[in-house]
Amino acid sequence: MLVDFSEQGNIRSLLFKVNFSVNMMHDSVIRSVIVVKIAFFIPEWTTLVAYLDALRPAVELGPLEHLWQLHLLQWKADDLWPNLNLTKLNDTSRFHVENIAKYYSKVSVDQTTDLEWFLHHINPNASVYWKRTFKFMIVDPETLSKWRQVRLTDIDLDTFYPDKSIIAALSYLDHLVVLRWNLCTEAVATAILEFAASSTTLRELVIASSEDDYEYRCMMTTPMVADLVKWITSQPIRGLSLDAFTWYSLSLKRDVLTAAFECLTLDYFCLTRLISAT
Repeated sequence: MLVDFSEQGNIRSLLFKVNFSVNMMHDSVIRSVIVVKIAFFIPEWTTLVAYLDALRPAVELGPLEHLWQLHLLQWKADDLWPNLNLTKLNDTSRFHVENIAKYYSKVSVDQTTDLEWFLHHINPNASVYWKRTFKFMIVDPETLSKWRQVRLTDIDLDTFYPDKSIIAALSYLDHLVVLRWNLCTEAVATAILEFAASSTTLRELVIASSEDDYEYRCMMTTPMVADLVKWITSQPIRGLSLDAFTWYSLSLKRDVLTAAFECLTLDYFCLTRLISAT
């Protein structure tokens, strides 16, 4: 059965048809598999809740019962769908998370996530988003290197220590698609742009310097711009954001602007808080 969720106005009729079709299946295993597969094709959390609510209690939800229980435990919608936020894991929710997590194609972690537990419970093909948390902002290369065996596709960081080791750490990220880095030092920004120029997977880059903190005030130099332009012009990139960088010269800024505006795949491009070089 092909389910179309594009017409949200017909959701009641759609849920009735799904409920009826599922109830007609006599094999409980097949029924459970179909229910789960349909659920993970639903893009919106509110629609998924309506779907699960329509099935319960007449139909056993199987693994989705654990998702429903997390909902009842007051997990927020954006922590449950479409990505599972493992940074919210606690003793109360652990049993339910462990029984639903393997069905997700994308999950979120941070440096507090237990890697051994992760490898045991998460689909090895899942895309992993490394979240930036305000409690634990500094990441060291040893921590990041342990995660090289998973598909880290999206990473969001504030600070990396020590700065010079970032080049080795970035080399572990073979699947990286989105890189966000707040508070770049010159060493970090240089390493990130070198990485971008050589990456065949990176599609979005969001980096920021600082106009207030001298340690994190960073200037775009000729080699850095050369790497940035190479990335923009050699890959089908989707997004670029540069915040609070100074520029060695206006011609370098012009080079980046020209490359960005000629990139047909670019969905967003931001240059904010432009600071004059002193």
